[in-house]
Amino acid sequence: MAELAQTSADLDRKIQGIAERDVVVAAVKADVETVHQVSAKSKADLDYVREHRDEVNVLQGQVQQLLSMVDATEAKIAAIGQQRKRVDEVQAKTSLISNLLDDVRVNLEALSEQKAVVDHVAERVGRMEFTMREAQTVLSALQHERELAERIEKSIKQLRTRTAKAGPGRADEKASA
Repeated sequence: MAELAQTSADLDRKIQGIAERDVVVAAVKADVETVHQVSAKSKADLDYVREHRDEVNVLQGQVQQLLSMVDATEAKIAAIGQQRKRVDEVQAKTSLISNLLDDVRVNLEALSEQKAVVDHVAERVGRMEFTMREAQTVLSALQHERELAERIEKSIKQLRTRTAKAGPGRADEKASA
């Protein structure tokens, strides 16, 4: 955001500089117009100028100087136009880069959130696997105890059957012995 404000401030300064240069250009154009007026007046006063050749030569040098200033001013105006295009291109690229960085930041935040969720799920899956292993161990132990209880019950039934066949008297003998 600060970069945008700084870029905006820089752009405002450059625009103000261009506006100031436009004032200079307008003044130079006014000077050029004055030069044209001077040339028209010089043409009307040609007879007077012939009498004063030295003065004409001096004026001619000044006109040449002003024309060279006009050329230099036009070159500066062209350079300003090119710089304005470059500034616009740089601003467009800066905006694009800023948008891309914002997109990258958003994607990175989303990825971080997804990583946290994945880490949480992985931790819960690990706890579930541990619980499942404990449950399987307990289930195996219970199944073993059930088998043992069934064998004991079967043995008790067999023992009762044998005892019942042997008769009550024999059971008392065995009990007293």
